[in-house]
Amino acid sequence: MKKLVLLSLLVLAFVRCSDDDVPIFFFETLPVSNITGIPEVFVVGESTIIDLSYLRPSSCHAFEGFEIEAINANTSNIAILTRVVEGRATCVDLVNEEFSASFSFTPIETGEVSLNFLNGVDGDGAPIFITFNVPVIE
Repeated sequence: MKKLVLLSLLVLAFVRCSDDDVPIFFFETLPVSNITGIPEVFVVGESTIIDLSYLRPSSCHAFEGFEIEAINANTSNIAILTRVVEGRATCVDLVNEEFSASFSFTPIETGEVSLNFLNGVDGDGAPIFITFNVPVIE
């Protein structure tokens, strides 16, 4: 029995994992194509569900969440965050297939919030946003 365990350990020591078996991925932000659920006013402490639609470029893009960049206490830039698997032969380009995602927004103080949703980039590579300035009341 000891010889079998020792032999197994030796075999395992010489067998190494191939890096080719590990999928390589990166994160990519995608623009929002449609936004619904933005109210006329937000109420402090009350959650509001905001629905976003986006176009997924390929079957190798998987929804990962949202990239939310707080510019200051009242302004946030928001984009769809995807995980993209590289080198997968089974990736299929998707054309005009709209996907949706929702998130909950809860303001914590009165004033006005500015929600900037990434909608694309201009010719110079600068982001283009759809902006909603919404008052927040008690």
